[in-house]
Amino acid sequence: MRYSRMLEESSFANKRADYFWLLFQSSALLLLVSPLFTLPFLSAPLAFVPIYFWSRRHPSTQISLFGLVTITAPYLPLALVAFSWIINGTWTAAAGDLLGCAVGHLCWFVRDVWSREAIGGVSFISKAPEPL
Repeated sequence: MRYSRMLEESSFANKRADYFWLLFQSSALLLLVSPLFTLPFLSAPLAFVPIYFWSRRHPSTQISLFGLVTITAPYLPLALVAFSWIINGTWTAAAGDLLGCAVGHLCWFVRDVWSREAIGGVSFISKAPEPL
């Protein structure tokens, strides 16, 4: 939850509705695709969405993993997935984390890349509706 707080304080400062909209869209997307992966709980994938989003918005930040290895922020989600895989011993343990990274990547792409490149502006997908 550290990266969620950091994301809320940096990228979504004074934009609580946009942050809620990101989490709402991520939750809805996870609910839609979770039957394909037979995941009983969606808390871990949902926790990976802000981690992935933060890591993409802060690409030059150096992060120390357990005081042993220093990596840049874009590699943080993959390092956490690999760590989960090593600890649990099977790739199915990391499937939820990978799903969270995929949803986080989709949200990041729509908000930061697609709205800037393809559309040329914000849309209802990338910005919270006015009632929020």
